[in-house]
Amino acid sequence: AAGVWKRITTTAPQDADAWNQLGYALCWSGDYQGALAAVHEYARVRPAEPNPIDSEGDIHFWFGKYSEAAKSYAAANAKSPSFLSGGEVYKEAWAKFLAGDKAGADASFSAFQQLRADAKDPSVTLFAADWQYRTGRAKDARNTANAALRNDSPAPVRAALAAQLALWDLMDGDRAAAAKD
Repeated sequence: AAGVWKRITTTAPQDADAWNQLGYALCWSGDYQGALAAVHEYARVRPAEPNPIDSEGDIHFWFGKYSEAAKSYAAANAKSPSFLSGGEVYKEAWAKFLAGDKAGADASFSAFQQLRADAKDPSVTLFAADWQYRTGRAKDARNTANAALRNDSPAPVRAALAAQLALWDLMDGDRAAAAKD
């Protein structure tokens, strides 16, 4: 796939999507430097857009360079806070968490949570419970999910929360609780 995208970028060097696709193809094939070079070309073609910086963050993340990924996601968000509706801040939180910056990760996640709450996203509680669980706070996650099940969350959100609780129960080996959830 990378070979095809390289040919496309050679014949159409202003094709921003081709540069982005080449970056991801090189990333997935293990070529870190080549992937970064491709998304830098993408940024050259589209300097005002946040997506080339986001793609750079994804490449850093893929190669376990989490601090660099967090910086890229923060830069993409700074360039366009509405890009991905807060998704950059969410990805930044995960990158910081995996880099070992737990306090920074929680701060970024709190900023994401506030963005989604301000946007009236009914699924923000599901994100919060998932974040708590996957960052080692299973009891808090269950409390968050159960509290949301008792409030006026929309039915699809309650169903997703109940399913999440059931999965956590199964992961804990508690089939009876999973069936109840």
